[in-house]
Amino acid sequence: MKEQHLQQHMVPFFGDMPLSKLGTFDVERYKKHRLAQVVQAGGDWRSGKRIPRDTGRTTSPGTVNREMATLSHLFSNALEWQWLTTAKPRMKRMREGEGRIVYLTAEQAQRFLEACKASDNPQLYPFVLIALEISMRMSEVLSIRKENINLAQHTIYIPQAKAGQSRRKGAVGH
Repeated sequence: MKEQHLQQHMVPFFGDMPLSKLGTFDVERYKKHRLAQVVQAGGDWRSGKRIPRDTGRTTSPGTVNREMATLSHLFSNALEWQWLTTAKPRMKRMREGEGRIVYLTAEQAQRFLEACKASDNPQLYPFVLIALEISMRMSEVLSIRKENINLAQHTIYIPQAKAGQSRRKGAVGH
């Protein structure tokens, strides 16, 4: 994602401006520019090339915050590697909306699991079952290793949870 942020948005905006010349004003200009951009999605394939379509909505503050995190990380690395000697510009986070939380009904979850069972991908059903049954994040499910599973206790140990603390999740038997 960081590479995508850089290649699709930051490099075209900042051009060949050296990192050492980038200031808080430039960062604020970038944020304003991104918030005004109309989001592109999907589109048609014509002569082997994707032609995106406008969605009618503009870039969200959350997206701009993720891009600012990429830029901040770039500055931090440049300072650590002593490519820069000046402090990084101030990058204030934007206020994000509450977002929306969508829950599946029991019937939707069951239909989803049945579709996963019917899939050609043998890993899909166990992945979705674990995610639904014990409310793990996708990144947590993807990080599960055999040594993290205790079948006798019906638990999964998550060594690197998103909140930064390891934890155990009890599994429902299936």
